[in-house]
Amino acid sequence: MQNFEEAQTLEITYDAKERGMMLREIRKKKGKRMEDFEDANISRGTIGNIENGKKHVTEQKVKYYCKKLGIDYKALPKLIQQRRQQLDEYHDKILSDLNKIELVIDSLKDNTGLKMLKKMKAPPQLSSVVDFLKGKTYIYLNEPDKAEKYLKRVIKAVNRNVDNVIACAYNELGKIRYYQNHLVEAVQYTDQGLESFQAKEGRKFIYYTLLSNKILYLDKLGRSIEAEELCQKVWKERDKIDHMSVLLNLYDLRGNFLQKRRKYDEAIKLISEALELARTNQQNYRAVELLITLGSIYMEKNEFENAEHCLKIALKLKNKLKNAYLFTTVYVKMGELYMQQGKLDEAKKTLQHAIKNKGRKANISKFVKALTFFGDCNALQNNTEEAIKYYLNALNLAKHHMLQKQELEILKRLGVAYLKTKKKEEYHQTLDSFFRLHVQLNEKEGGVFQCVTETNPISHK
Repeated sequence: MQNFEEAQTLEITYDAKERGMMLREIRKKKGKRMEDFEDANISRGTIGNIENGKKHVTEQKVKYYCKKLGIDYKALPKLIQQRRQQLDEYHDKILSDLNKIELVIDSLKDNTGLKMLKKMKAPPQLSSVVDFLKGKTYIYLNEPDKAEKYLKRVIKAVNRNVDNVIACAYNELGKIRYYQNHLVEAVQYTDQGLESFQAKEGRKFIYYTLLSNKILYLDKLGRSIEAEELCQKVWKERDKIDHMSVLLNLYDLRGNFLQKRRKYDEAIKLISEALELARTNQQNYRAVELLITLGSIYMEKNEFENAEHCLKIALKLKNKLKNAYLFTTVYVKMGELYMQQGKLDEAKKTLQHAIKNKGRKANISKFVKALTFFGDCNALQNNTEEAIKYYLNALNLAKHHMLQKQELEILKRLGVAYLKTKKKEEYHQTLDSFFRLHVQLNEKEGGVFQCVTETNPISHK
């Protein structure tokens, strides 16, 4: 009796399951049921076993079933080869279509992509790519819980890691945790993304995206030395980065470290170089981030005119981008600039724009900062009661979102305001809260959960 293995040819190797799937497809194309081929020589159960790839079925039965289907048993290898080519072509076409949908998702940042995905009939091998795009869309729609559901489905499907989609999913999960102020988890997800990266797969830029985001998360965790060392290491490999957005983010990170070391002239030269790259490559989003960084450097140098010029240019790009939360950062920074110059009315007017832009939870720390600065303006104008209202609003939000470092700063301002208005009970309660939080933060190992500042983690675009 001839078995399945003996029926294999030298031209092509296939298994019983692949053969069975092809025979089922042939039958269905004929519009027939298994019962239609059942007779005294072959039962419905045997036909089902053949189509399900059960190896205990004899080759004689397979030959007989092929004859019933109207195909030559000896032609099976050639038919399977043709089927594989068709599947490969179909796979490539669907993947290309999914890449186009991703372009729509990244450009529009609304639910248009979801509607397009619902109409897609993607093969099982590409289900992880579909889940990833759904997760990515829900991030844009500010629905992190739904995004997580799809992204976690991606990382569980380890046998469907098409184009490094698992590493991309870990990157997005890390970003979600970053914006939720859970920085330790953000680092963990990022490390898992780096571990899952496959150099031979597509989306190779995700490797440096993950490294850049890890630098950001470590810095916000207070592990600045580790972050700067990693930044220097990645900077030496910058020639390998062929994704402009990732490269510009690296410039921004390096510029921030130079600023911290008060190497202002070197930082200005570096960021100016990056801005030229952003201009020539039409990277408007990164250009705004770089202008914020450059404005911040000029502020530290007390070059207020240059700082204002940078921030005003950033605002001129507002109509080019849909990321309203990014411009919240610009308004807050400009409000801070006007405060430093004593232009309190202009500062309040500017900060109002930031307060109106609350919208996204992802930028809640900037919203808290805008409320705090607005309170500062009122305090400086001796509108202490009004200042207290804004401080309390900011404090409640900081507590709710675990922005403990910002909470500490707000408590300090509140204490001064209560002391000035002679509200002794409120003053002592605030003083007690300030001390307890201060002790709690100092006891934390590995730094405190700091607030999100101007730099944003990189998407995988």
